[in-house]
Amino acid sequence: MTANAEKVTFLQSLQALVPFLSANAKKELEALSELLTMFKTTSLAELKNALVKQRKNFLKTPDGFVARIEKFQNGETPDFGDPDTVETLVADFRKATASTVKAVAKKFDLALTDKKDADAFERWLKTGVKPPTAEELLKDEIDSEIKRALELRDQTRRELAPETIRQILEIAERVKKTFKAPGLAIFMRGVDAIPTAKTVAALMKELRDFLEDYALNRYKATQIREELSY
Repeated sequence: MTANAEKVTFLQSLQALVPFLSANAKKELEALSELLTMFKTTSLAELKNALVKQRKNFLKTPDGFVARIEKFQNGETPDFGDPDTVETLVADFRKATASTVKAVAKKFDLALTDKKDADAFERWLKTGVKPPTAEELLKDEIDSEIKRALELRDQTRRELAPETIRQILEIAERVKKTFKAPGLAIFMRGVDAIPTAKTVAALMKELRDFLEDYALNRYKATQIREELSY
């Protein structure tokens, strides 16, 4: 008997039951027939194998890996295979393609760039704490310079002298030299300036203008306090 004959015999056996089936059961039988045709299979065993293979392949895709993580986080029982653990997810992340890492980073808003970030991925799975972004890491390196600039700026409430402005700008020059425009923008935000420019030259001008305005406003505030004190 050929494979096609086996398929026909199988379906015919089921179809012989049609007169005795409810409307819902008839729909189920029709769906089964369509699945057998769709997956080019001739028996339920072959259909099962085809579905298992397809599911395995899906779970290896970026969307499939994201789905596994979601089920793990939600404590859901997977509809295929054994439940994931931190260990299984991290092991597969270490072998992940660039597109898979990108999908995970986008879906969960994580600062992950490649599979070498597996340790950060593992910490996030265990603790829920997201790995630091590139900007956060950069800020950590610049924080000491920001602190020094704030100390200079706030060493007195009376004025912001030109010499103090010059010293703060010198610190900004060091930051600019080491960390370029991204670092300079972070430094500016740290001293309450709002960076809008893109180039380092334009950012330095914005910082200088901010400090000069800050000095003027502080001077005016000092004058008002002194007038009120009389």
